[in-house]
Amino acid sequence: MTTEIRDTEKHEIILLVTDNDHLALQVIQALENNYHISRARNYAEALSRMTFRLPNLVITDTDLPDRTGLDLLRTIRNSIKTKLVPFILIDRLQDQSPKARIEALDFGADDYLLSPFQPEELKAVVQSKLNKFKEFYLLSITDELTRLYNRREFMKKFQDEISNCPDRTLSVAILDIDYFK
Repeated sequence: MTTEIRDTEKHEIILLVTDNDHLALQVIQALENNYHISRARNYAEALSRMTFRLPNLVITDTDLPDRTGLDLLRTIRNSIKTKLVPFILIDRLQDQSPKARIEALDFGADDYLLSPFQPEELKAVVQSKLNKFKEFYLLSITDELTRLYNRREFMKKFQDEISNCPDRTLSVAILDIDYFK
């Protein structure tokens, strides 16, 4: 077993939440070559998609038709399953007051961009947040000294191996090297 995170076919999955076609096009054009973009048009659809498949990162418009981007952020940060998913807000209404930005960062947003944005800026922010998330994830599933999986991750991988074993035959070896288990 290896501790590397394997990317999906088109790398990580980004959930884009906006009903604004112009903003969606900007984000998709900036990121589509490196990431799989899944689009939701409103708060309810975003939560539904996250229940079906957890994204690696969420990008949302601050102004959604049924709720605000901050409402989505609060909901995501209050759920144990989605609490650590990187979250970027894009303000296309260009609210120049720092109040909205400060409130978003206080609730746990990882970044807050104004639209229009430079595609390179969005790419850099997304890559930075995903890299930090990967590092954090690896720290949470591996032992710092040995870089081996911790018990919880080992049991998860072991169960996966058992389920994927076609003839139900499996071998396990446990070594005790100088009292180091």
